Amino acid sequence: MEDFMDKSNVVVLQGHLTNVTRIGEKMVLFGFEGVSSYGKLIINGLTFVGVYEEMVTAKDNAEEVRLIGSLRTYKNKRSGQFEIQIEATDVDYMDYSTPQGF
Repeated sequence: MEDFMDKSNVVVLQGHLTNVTRIGEKMVLFGFEGVSSYGKLIINGLTFVGVYEEMVTAKDNAEEVRLIGSLRTYKNKRSGQFEIQIEATDVDYMDYSTPQGF
C-alpha cells in the first residue's frame, strides 16, 4: 500500500462495492456503501482500470474493501447538482484470516 499519510485530502472508506462499470480503456466507475458515524454512507467513485477485475470479484462475492483516495466534487449532468465522488488510488481487500492489529 502506498504511503498515503503524507497527502492532503486523503480519505479511507471501508465497505462494499454495489456496482462496477468499466468506462473506456482506462477508467472504472463504481458505487460504494459503507457505514459512518452518521449512518449509511453511499458514494460514487472513480478509479483506474488496473483494479477492475478485483473490484468485480469483490462485488460479486460481497467482500468488504477499503478504498483509499481523495474526495472531489463534480456536477451531475442529469440533475445539475454538485455531488461528491471518491477518486480511489488504491483498493485494499480486507484479510480477516490474520487477527486485526498483527
